[in-house]
Amino acid sequence: MIRIVSTWAIVFSVITLFLSLIVPVLLAIWFVRKFGINFSVVIAGALTFIVFQMVLRIPLLQLLTMRFPGLVPNPQDAMALFIYTFFLSLSAALFEEGGRWLVYKYFVKKPANWQNAIGFGIGHGGIEAILLVGLTGIFNLLFLVLIKLDLNPFGGTMFYLLENSKAQLLQTPAYMFLLAGIERMLVIPAHVAFSVLVVLSLARKEGKYFILALLGHFLLNLPTMFMAFPYGLVVVYTYLAIAFVLAMLWIKRAKKYFPENTV
Repeated sequence: MIRIVSTWAIVFSVITLFLSLIVPVLLAIWFVRKFGINFSVVIAGALTFIVFQMVLRIPLLQLLTMRFPGLVPNPQDAMALFIYTFFLSLSAALFEEGGRWLVYKYFVKKPANWQNAIGFGIGHGGIEAILLVGLTGIFNLLFLVLIKLDLNPFGGTMFYLLENSKAQLLQTPAYMFLLAGIERMLVIPAHVAFSVLVVLSLARKEGKYFILALLGHFLLNLPTMFMAFPYGLVVVYTYLAIAFVLAMLWIKRAKKYFPENTV
């Protein structure tokens, strides 16, 4: 049976590309201009994610998985899945929040204030959206259009890559191409909120705010295990929507917690 690419899959892919590639950049530019912060703070936040996730954590996890392939659980084994997700969530929290703390304390030569904290978080969450969703979305959209038009301008290895991707893309429901972009929009405020907590811990010299950032990041990631179960998407995206609201409330209220000489 010949299957065709849904037009909605292409439309949703374009929307996700806009949300994951364009919106983070526009958000960063808007915030820098509105509050007059230095763009280097945003860049520092972006580099924090690149170094501590892309350069350090993810390669280490890949090496660990190659060395101990049994670590990756069967999705049907709920307990093993929970333990594995617990480990992934904890490592993400430790690397990213620890990275924020180290970079802001030792490399960001700007005051530890509310405005800079938000700019730092926008950079961190924005580059995550660009690298993890935006770049993948470009290739997905390209392949979807080529399949839709029944074209394959590539030869050799690229031909086989396209053929392998074709089967996977055709089996993906159209709405899944939109959910990736929505997820990024729900998660970016959480990264900003965590950055505010970390910078606040430096401004007030109180470790409790850093612990809250660690705990919040861990709890944000943990429910991804529900993706393996029926109605998992409903559970996860409802949870992310709640996290979005809580993050926005905290970002707005956090300004009053910074010492007056830093705001």
